[in-house]
Amino acid sequence: MNSRILSALLLNAAILFVSSDLLYAQSDPTKEILVYFASGIDRAPAGQAAPVRSGAIQRLLTQFNIPGSHVISAFPTFLEADTLKKSPDGRTISLPNMGRIFRIQVPDSITGNALVDSLKKLPNVIFAEPNMSARLFSDPTYGNQWHLNNTGQSGGTSGADIRAEQAWSIFTGSSSVTIAIVDAGVETSHEDLSGKASGDSPDGDYHGTHVAGIAAAKANNDKGGRGVDWNAQILSKQIFSTAYISYPDNPDGYMGDVNTYNKVVSAVDNGAAIVNNSWGGPYTTTVRTAFAYAYKMNRVATASMGNSYQSGNPTIYPAAFSQGIIAVGATTDADARSSFSQTGNHISVVAPGGINPYPNNN
Repeated sequence: MNSRILSALLLNAAILFVSSDLLYAQSDPTKEILVYFASGIDRAPAGQAAPVRSGAIQRLLTQFNIPGSHVISAFPTFLEADTLKKSPDGRTISLPNMGRIFRIQVPDSITGNALVDSLKKLPNVIFAEPNMSARLFSDPTYGNQWHLNNTGQSGGTSGADIRAEQAWSIFTGSSSVTIAIVDAGVETSHEDLSGKASGDSPDGDYHGTHVAGIAAAKANNDKGGRGVDWNAQILSKQIFSTAYISYPDNPDGYMGDVNTYNKVVSAVDNGAAIVNNSWGGPYTTTVRTAFAYAYKMNRVATASMGNSYQSGNPTIYPAAFSQGIIAVGATTDADARSSFSQTGNHISVVAPGGINPYPNNN
């Protein structure tokens, strides 16, 4: 088995639930709609209103009291040449023309769903959808590493773990493997990550640092915990920011689907072999397109099933995209399903994620 796949499997057994323009950074993504217009609107530079050429589109915007300044290009710097790329094995990969996607800021006086429904009826609209509202999923037992080697001495079941010590006797990871942590940023100067982590820093939320540590914290350095892959490199890609928490309906500070698309694609283009996602939300085409690209480029994507089983067991994405996704559920130290772990036919693997019994963690 090659080192990249083995690293991905070890990583999934341990990690559970855990460049946008200035105008976008100052807007509330939960009050935006993303629309793919095949025609009728022209692209514009970053921060400038997109010229509307279609009378039908203009009438709809007027009906919903949306000024022209509230319609801007979602990917203003996207090059049409980027719709064709080469995979590592030489295949030609096709991407949608992301330059045809536009952001519409929705006034508080109307509901986004009403506008989406109306937009979908226009013949030149390929898709219209609200910006996804995603949540971070935290590992309930971060710092308590029984999942690496459970001896049963703390009340659990001996062997209810990922057998990391046995794996390390065969392979401790490779520095040629880069794991992208798509999350809230990683403290790259952390003593257990320094020299092996790069990319986006956190702005107050250290969820991403925890996830990076579980994946690849240094071993045998007398500095706390130990990651599953001792030698892997970490590439941080931030999609959650505390600057966004002040917006209603965005408690974890999700930065929006456009940012997520850019970060996932950037992780792939910068050589990440594994793209880890300890977060999730409802389905959107924009985010699905990013993970389809990762799949076509032969990257391994991992995603949490979620930790809201007791809140209706909703289906969340990217875990449920299925194609190219290793969807991970949680088990207890007694080899039973953790009470909070979501279920579904798309699940790929389960691994330690909570001591039983453990209260619901939403």
